[in-house]
Amino acid sequence: MSIRGLLGILMVLSAEAAAQGAVVVNEIFYHAPDDLDDLEWVEVYNSGEQGVDLGGWAFKKGIQYTFAKGTTIEAKGYIVVCRNPERFKQYYSVPALGGFDSPLGDKGAEIVLVDAGGKQVDAVKYKDSDPWPASADGCSASLERICASSGGDGAPNWAASPMSADGTKPGGTPGKQNACYSEHVPPVVSKVTCLPEEPAPGQAMQVQAAVKDDGGLREVSLLYRVAASHSPGKEIAVAMTKDGGTGLFTATIPGQEAGRLIRYRIKAVNEQGAARLHPSATDLRPTFTSYVHNKDRPGRIHLGYIINVGAVFGDGAAQGAVRPGRRPSIWGAFGGSRTEERPRTGARFGPPGEDLSPLGPAAFVYIDQGTGKLTVFDHINVSERSGGYKVRFHKDRALRGMTTINLVLEEVERFVLAEPLSYELFRRVGSPAPATDFVRLTVDGRPLGYHLLIEQPNASFLRRNKIKAGGNMYKVLWYGRGVVGQHEKKTNRQTGHDDLVALIGKLQQTAGDEQWKVIEANVNVSQFVNYYAVNMCLSDWDGFFNNYFTYHNSFGTGKWEIYPWDRDKTWGYHDGLFGDEVFTDMPLTFGMAGDRPPAAGTQRPGGFGFRGGPFGGGPAWWRPGGYFSGPMLANAQFRKLFIARTKEIVEKVYTPQVFFPIMAEMEKRLEEEVRIRATTIRRDPDQTVAQLRRNMQSLREHLTKRREFLLAQPEIQALGKAEGK
Repeated sequence: MSIRGLLGILMVLSAEAAAQGAVVVNEIFYHAPDDLDDLEWVEVYNSGEQGVDLGGWAFKKGIQYTFAKGTTIEAKGYIVVCRNPERFKQYYSVPALGGFDSPLGDKGAEIVLVDAGGKQVDAVKYKDSDPWPASADGCSASLERICASSGGDGAPNWAASPMSADGTKPGGTPGKQNACYSEHVPPVVSKVTCLPEEPAPGQAMQVQAAVKDDGGLREVSLLYRVAASHSPGKEIAVAMTKDGGTGLFTATIPGQEAGRLIRYRIKAVNEQGAARLHPSATDLRPTFTSYVHNKDRPGRIHLGYIINVGAVFGDGAAQGAVRPGRRPSIWGAFGGSRTEERPRTGARFGPPGEDLSPLGPAAFVYIDQGTGKLTVFDHINVSERSGGYKVRFHKDRALRGMTTINLVLEEVERFVLAEPLSYELFRRVGSPAPATDFVRLTVDGRPLGYHLLIEQPNASFLRRNKIKAGGNMYKVLWYGRGVVGQHEKKTNRQTGHDDLVALIGKLQQTAGDEQWKVIEANVNVSQFVNYYAVNMCLSDWDGFFNNYFTYHNSFGTGKWEIYPWDRDKTWGYHDGLFGDEVFTDMPLTFGMAGDRPPAAGTQRPGGFGFRGGPFGGGPAWWRPGGYFSGPMLANAQFRKLFIARTKEIVEKVYTPQVFFPIMAEMEKRLEEEVRIRATTIRRDPDQTVAQLRRNMQSLREHLTKRREFLLAQPEIQALGKAEGK
């Protein structure tokens, strides 16, 4: 072969190698929102000037997929490979190849692309933790490669795509240029610090950052805003100067007023014009945030500050706004007045509901009662709910492991005492229940006094209780018709209610030993037994029919579980009481199929002003059995376990020795808070403290009399006699 011919072959091979080298892994969608586990995809991009034959190329790590013979990627073209083509079509209009069986790792994975000869062409090893963007981890964004001509093996060349508007629809830019595209990799920004971390009023903050770029830097700036309630502030740019000794870039933010949020980020531009914002505008938290405060230290409970920086909608009236003035109170028993003064907050929040943008308009500042440590949760969603507020944190930055909390102060202050004590009993018998605590709450600068903090049952609740997440969770409602109508699905919403309908159908269609086999095979028996036994101890007339979450632990035990919720009207309260009455005689048959309300003639008018309750007569507290409680509590085998466990709890856990000290400590913690709140709402502090003590006494009275009632019941006494034999 002539030298000219050899050179020609080498030129062709070199051109082919260059063309192959222009094909890269360009975008990764590894964790879809809203439990869409099979919506995963990887995009490859050809940045070269000629097409490339991908026939025989394959992904060998991360996913397993081989490109069919004849597959070609055009110059400047894109090809998407997805896990489930049908699912992909539901959300995207671009064509996609697939599918692949092995899922991408939600926690991170290495993706390796090889050519037809098995030679590695490109590789990416991503993670779900810093410095990789959190918004790509189930918050609707994808991972986008910034510069196709630079290596993709490190986080500096990757950024998150914009998130979808509501955070539940998948985002990303499949089949088109990445939103973060740049011809050159921008400077790398790291090691951002500020001193002091918690500035006092009028105290300046010094911000430092490490900024590097091999080609040289044109600009490094500190961008900051001073935000307050209903005011995001104007962004101000300050040039950062490089310290010759440390090599760090530094700038100063002047001192600000108390109660202000200082939101800041770094902008760096290299000599080629490539710019980076750190944090990125597409991150869950597009700024770092500090809070200016007077170093308030909590008393016996935590401090919480809600600051709504966000938008007012449409006509200027905020959706979900707190209404000022007097709000009606339905019940007057146990110290709850018919109307209750609530301070004017002027709070304005975004649209209510579950489907909120991951990037929220509010901040929550939390000061721990024990340590005095301040934590700022910024760019989150806060919405108004009955009796208070719901605060949703980013899942990578939770509060004590909780991603959603409720801050409530119900119209009857006794409820704020009964609910945490109820969950305490569930926990003490080994049944998962929401975490609770107390927080002295301020909203947009206006003090609202102490509120009860209640954890929301969700994926983080499951993880905290060492329960495998990913299954189907349902919230059971008192309204709605039928199985589907009464069970609001909270996870995997796209898959429907088939598993729930099937189980309830089996429970309703069987009886006796056959039904017991269904129960044993499908539910966590000990946990359901614990749940109903605790309900019985607490006279919880509303917890059999509704007010609970049920969870199908599909990826763990495979069985159903049940978790308590909305336990305010327990410990001897129901909606038909008068004055300081305490409800202690709810029968052991309550909640089971076949239970009937007491004779109508023996009942007084209910709390609604009419005789009987809303479920076929009887007292206001009577309810028919629920979809689970009805058949289970009527099943002879399950009932034996339920009666035995109720007796055991009454004798060993639901006792004065266990709970009176807990009540005394709660009363001690709240006495100062009751006085503070009384001053805020213009009530007599001494009277409110006296009411606190009366409420606590009614809880003690319930425990004492309820125990007497239950231990005197024939079913429990018969069990005791049988044990004595």
